[in-house]
Amino acid sequence: SPPLDQLHQVIDFATAFCAEHPHFRKLLNQVSHGTVIAGHSLAAPGDGDDRGFIEIITALTGAIEKGQAQGAIRSGDAGSFAHLYSLLVNEYILLEATPSNDRLTPSQFHEFIEGALRNGQPK
Repeated sequence: SPPLDQLHQVIDFATAFCAEHPHFRKLLNQVSHGTVIAGHSLAAPGDGDDRGFIEIITALTGAIEKGQAQGAIRSGDAGSFAHLYSLLVNEYILLEATPSNDRLTPSQFHEFIEGALRNGQPK
């Protein structure tokens, strides 16, 4: 599927996974309050503890670069977009567990991501 569609599929997968595994959401919540995710340098791998994160960011970066080459995703540093995308998806997953009538629906979050990454007008 097109790269932007792949990024939407990641959102759907991550949301479904966390709904099926609520303990993972708790772990994600604990990690997001530290420096493990936000403190990563995308320029150089660490000592191996962060290998999984780097592999995910590398795959996301590749999808974004492919979308940029096809003209579907806006220009800019693909690694930075991948990092920001990852943080947004993680935070969205955490917000889904917050009791509130005002949180974003899945459609609204997809539209937000679409608007942030699409090159030109949203579809």
